[in-house]
Amino acid sequence: AGDQRGEIAAQRATVDRLQAELEGERTTQTATIERLRAELAGEIDSQTARIARLEAQLDGELRTQQATIDRLQAELNNARTECRRYEQLYRDGAVSESERDSVCLRQATAIESVDEAVANRDRTASTLREEIAEARATLRQTESTLREQINEAVANRDRTVNTLDAQINEALANLDRIEEVRPVDVQVARASVDRAVATAERAQAELELSYIRAPVDGRILEIHSRGGEVAGEEGIAEIGTVDRMYAIAEVYETDIDRVRLGQEALITSDAFDEQLRGTVEQIGLKIGRQDVLDTDPAADADVRVVEVKVRLNSEGSQRVEGLTNLQVEVEILVGE
Repeated sequence: AGDQRGEIAAQRATVDRLQAELEGERTTQTATIERLRAELAGEIDSQTARIARLEAQLDGELRTQQATIDRLQAELNNARTECRRYEQLYRDGAVSESERDSVCLRQATAIESVDEAVANRDRTASTLREEIAEARATLRQTESTLREQINEAVANRDRTVNTLDAQINEALANLDRIEEVRPVDVQVARASVDRAVATAERAQAELELSYIRAPVDGRILEIHSRGGEVAGEEGIAEIGTVDRMYAIAEVYETDIDRVRLGQEALITSDAFDEQLRGTVEQIGLKIGRQDVLDTDPAADADVRVVEVKVRLNSEGSQRVEGLTNLQVEVEILVGE
């Protein structure tokens, strides 16, 4: 509530503030536009790379499957020739009927193998073509969405700049009309400050909400999304409590009755030399198919197993804290 010179100074400060706000808004909105453009370019590159990878995978799968079909077709041709030869030998009485049937059975088996390989090739090609089409559709949708956001950000920047320009011009005009300072003017100014403080507090609260905080203590195993990226289906990051490591053992359903809680277990792997120790902590409640396949081609892929959770001791957990998802061999000591 000073004299006229104080009011004029305050009005000039208002002009300066509006001009600073104008520059700040212009800088902020321009940064937003540049971020959206970078995000658009990144999404286009990412989706384009994914489409190229899928197309290369499709080409490779087709070549591999076709090679398999050609090989099986060659085996089928040999089996047919051999079957015809044994058929003639059978008619000539040189071989028995069982010998002929045994040889001709290879022909039927070869035909089934060729048909199965052809069906597998077509099924694989269809699946990959659907993924390619889906990736292209996603690229188009993402590009359209981000371009709309860019256009909206540009319009918002222009609108904000025009508004602040008008406010600055109005404030400059008021400098020439000020004659005295009234208490009501002070009250209006204080209300404006209060609104500004409330706006700042709201902005600070929104800033706090922009931070991503982990729900548990642990170690980040893998980062899926970084600053400026859109979080995908995999989320932002994978976090694990590696101070308590577990081994998941697949126990044959015929042996599960010998497993008990608290039994000691030994864990080995080619990834480390020593033998780790653990304790059976949880036994699964349902039977499932085996997930870890044996390298033996004659192994039964349809083996029925029960998952048993083995908790490693502190030394073992510390040894393998950086080997999440490592394949290991588990020996449960069940006693006599």
